[in-house]
Amino acid sequence: MKIWIINPYGNLPSESWRPHRSYMASEAFSKKGHTVTYWISNFDHRSKFVRGSQDSCIKGVNVKILESSKYSNHISIDRIKFEINFIKKFLKIGSRESDKPDLIIIGEPSLFVSYNFVKFTKKYSIPFIIDMVDIWPELFKISLPSFFKRFDKIIFSPFYLKRARFLKRASAIISVSKAYLEIAKKSNKSNFYKILYWGVELNSFKRVNSNDLGFLKSNSELWIIYAGTLGDNYDTKTLIKLGEMVENSSKEYKLFIAGDGNLKEFVINLISEKQLKKTIYLGRLKPEELVGFYKNCDIALSTYSKDSTVSMPIKAFDYFAAGLPVLNSLGLDLGGMIEKYKIGLNYTAGDHNDLFKKLELLSNNHKMLAEMKNNNLELAKNFDEKAIYKEYVEFCEEVLFKIISVR
Repeated sequence: MKIWIINPYGNLPSESWRPHRSYMASEAFSKKGHTVTYWISNFDHRSKFVRGSQDSCIKGVNVKILESSKYSNHISIDRIKFEINFIKKFLKIGSRESDKPDLIIIGEPSLFVSYNFVKFTKKYSIPFIIDMVDIWPELFKISLPSFFKRFDKIIFSPFYLKRARFLKRASAIISVSKAYLEIAKKSNKSNFYKILYWGVELNSFKRVNSNDLGFLKSNSELWIIYAGTLGDNYDTKTLIKLGEMVENSSKEYKLFIAGDGNLKEFVINLISEKQLKKTIYLGRLKPEELVGFYKNCDIALSTYSKDSTVSMPIKAFDYFAAGLPVLNSLGLDLGGMIEKYKIGLNYTAGDHNDLFKKLELLSNNHKMLAEMKNNNLELAKNFDEKAIYKEYVEFCEEVLFKIISVR
């Protein structure tokens, strides 16, 4: 098959982030013998840097980098312009391609890409699959003043309608969580559905054993790690408040923060301003550096705002594979897994006292901590990235075969 995988928010394996789901899917298709083109923007969503626009081929995947515009805030007019400019560029280049694909897989959310993208697929009779990696416009609720949050469904109703129309047109839906799939199924009646979590490269946790960042840990210390985006959708203020409570605790805690995002400077400045010696900002680490550092950590944090739309974050799979009990503020898929499999504790988003209370509970109960560590390691076996993306390819092949057989 000839496959196009489109995601304006995708990244490249050479960059200091975990490879994006869309890239991992591209690589899996290529390994299976399919011809794959991976379309991304030249503007990186997480770090806000502009990557080179030169097309390339990486491990058999043809990479097309489309020029788009910049934005600094995740919920902004500039971000809408970014998506509009991206799809304009795609239409221009994609229309010139003489050999159109058999199938397109597009990452959702692509709210302001969707209309012109659907027109393109209809014009050339190309089936497409939507990969639900996140949800809009639920996220927009964060931007509203407190009084108006209760009216978010009304305020953003045009966007909900826009998404529903997009979902309805898809030949199939893949989702990173049960919660997102349920949303998609309300609009899409194809009956081709698949939940495929992000997954984790389990071999990397076996292969990498060293902590090369220069930090030495005493036997009496307990290390806590937050790794991921530092942005508006995250419980960042609570994270810093936890740092203050850790600072004042008589226990030998150390809180490490690894990541990047639009609140990076906010985090760095507060650590300095409040003189938090026990809270250390590590910056943006390469995946193998992070895996090595996890080996010395005891507890991991999944801190999201109460209005977060995240259901099953990528970092959770790394935490599982590292055997790290998770202190988590999310409900939905991850919150349910934490309770079901006893792999950590849930705390109330925005409540630093509750977060610190749960930290104390774990640090005072070594037996519970050890049991949760083992439970995480066992659970991780269910999310081997190789198996997940093999299944991803097989599902798409099956969908396309059924579409062709009906025509």
